[in-house]
Amino acid sequence: MKTFIRKWAAPVLAPSGVATFIAFVVVWIYLNRLGRLDVFYSTLTVKSMVGVIIASAVVAIVSIILMFFMTSFLMALTIPADNEHMYDYKKVREWAVKAILVSGLFPLLFIILFTVLDGENDRAGILWVCVSLIALMLIIMLTTKFCLGKSIVEQLKTKTQLVRQRHLRKIYLWNPFMISLIAHTQVIPVNLVSFHIKFPEGFDDRVQLISLYVLSFSLYMLTLLPGVIFLRSNQKDSLLKRALFPSIAAFFLLLLISTCLTIIPVIFIHAVMKTAGVSDFFSHYYLIEKEKYPENLFDKKLWETHAVGDTRYVRIKAVLFFSFGDTRLLCPDGIIDAYKKSWDFMPFSSSFDNETRKGLRALGAYCFSPETKDYMQWDSPLSAEKVK
Repeated sequence: MKTFIRKWAAPVLAPSGVATFIAFVVVWIYLNRLGRLDVFYSTLTVKSMVGVIIASAVVAIVSIILMFFMTSFLMALTIPADNEHMYDYKKVREWAVKAILVSGLFPLLFIILFTVLDGENDRAGILWVCVSLIALMLIIMLTTKFCLGKSIVEQLKTKTQLVRQRHLRKIYLWNPFMISLIAHTQVIPVNLVSFHIKFPEGFDDRVQLISLYVLSFSLYMLTLLPGVIFLRSNQKDSLLKRALFPSIAAFFLLLLISTCLTIIPVIFIHAVMKTAGVSDFFSHYYLIEKEKYPENLFDKKLWETHAVGDTRYVRIKAVLFFSFGDTRLLCPDGIIDAYKKSWDFMPFSSSFDNETRKGLRALGAYCFSPETKDYMQWDSPLSAEKVK
């Protein structure tokens, strides 16, 4: 393990590796503002590209974990693991954890209700989300007062008025608001998944809603586990040690979730390829030499081609789908739609995954790999007269 870390991590973490990564981040931001990330790959050498890909992979996996486990992160920030002013604080803490777990049921039902009643009005949708957030907050406040009111008053009666007010505001206002917010943050990963999830034929709308609800709540419960582990860890350990096991648990839980939601690995690979400049998922116009790549080689149903006057070039519309070192892969423009469709998935159905990839692989067969000197990118508009 140490040998592996020294071989792969050391070059990235070395001062030169960090400086190279920072330089490429600056270039990436600059070209992104210009809208020309398609030329970003040309700034990379093979050696530096490996470092950037590794760094991009780390950034991507951390970003995905933060997105899917945002509930755990907010839970750890909201609920203190200990409180020196309350002798039975463990009871209050466990109540807050249970409130977060149960609260996850409410937003999903509210979203389904909104979708049925008024799903096409975006402005009303924002209002309904605010109403849902406030309503759940009030329910938590009242339930907390009913279940823990006497215990909280008993624990704080010997404290100063300032301490009592601070704790009462936190328990009855801040905590209910944050718990409601945590419950509603599950909408972020659920929304991402719901756009691409497909159901078998024969599933009516009601069954689909129930299935999506069960899947979403299961996902919500799993993403809360690292936060629960963190709160129940040994308070005498350092913060770093307490955070280590929940972080490892979050990583392996993400792997477990990925076996059902196959869109997660796809998002990871897409993020790495995009940020590292290896792939450009937009179509561009390229000029290629007629002698090496005659126009009649390109199927008119797949390729948009034009002979550029009496020059030695043919203009094609293509996607630079992969670029690494001296290897370039130009693909038909339609591969973008096929790539987007390949994100769709059906839980626990490998056959559906294989079926969605067929369209992508069919177009991938028409991709070709020209040498760098054989083509040039030319996105500037050309008049119809000059492209005949």
